[in-house]
Amino acid sequence: MADWKEKLKDLEETQELTVLGGDGETLFSVPAAELLAYLDEKDSPEKLCRDILQGSVNADSLPMRLEALNMTDETRLLPYLLRLKNSGREGTEALLGQLYAGDLLLRESETTLLLIHKPGKREDPAATAARILSMVNTELMEKVRIAYGKPAEGWSGLRASYLQAQTAMQVMESFHSECLVMSYASLGLGGLMLGLDREVCARYLRECFGESMRSRLDEEELRTVNCFFEHDLSFSETARDLFLHRNTLVYRLEKIQKKTGMDIRHFEDAVRLRMALLAEVYLDA
Repeated sequence: MADWKEKLKDLEETQELTVLGGDGETLFSVPAAELLAYLDEKDSPEKLCRDILQGSVNADSLPMRLEALNMTDETRLLPYLLRLKNSGREGTEALLGQLYAGDLLLRESETTLLLIHKPGKREDPAATAARILSMVNTELMEKVRIAYGKPAEGWSGLRASYLQAQTAMQVMESFHSECLVMSYASLGLGGLMLGLDREVCARYLRECFGESMRSRLDEEELRTVNCFFEHDLSFSETARDLFLHRNTLVYRLEKIQKKTGMDIRHFEDAVRLRMALLAEVYLDA
């Protein structure tokens, strides 16, 4: 083995090692540097997972590493990204280890964990996220946010699902401070906003709205607007949540209309104001 390592070290990083079958057919090719690192360091499911998430696993070498670890690439996987408000990581790790003993749990930082879950065919990802949230809150009294993407069909698709979970977490923390669980499929306007060029976004605000929308509204009015949006423009639900009489809510919305020029009781104006407020948060981040 040492002789092979010495020969590999003489190869350029861009060169590949090709493995041939018994009749001379090509089985797979792998970068020499990656194979050398694999030989030098004992592999494990955790290490393979981190390499996949970092995008450092060659597609041709993945089957070889999976086979060496007695793992299959037919497994359905769903990474859940957990962001803890406090430093209760150890307790959360222990709890998740009990709840999901057959899954992988990776530590990303003092306040961030990644659960690589293997969901059943009929398992609802949202229900699983709600269960994790409830258990962490109830058992540990720990505040946590959970984000996830679309299920990956095999280890080769894990990185894409992980990046979706990261995007969902960014949207949730940037635009939905009241939210505790978010999926990539439900990003809404916040997900669109993250993909916009900042200069284009700033120009849109200047040309369409001029003065900042948030500066026109006081804290109480902003809370009213956000609550009205959260309840899908429902008068009764918003009034109940804010402990207001319906007529008081109508009066507030009319004040907001005078300050912004938009009557958010109507869908088009509601969308315009929502976009303006999200854009301002995005540019201030």
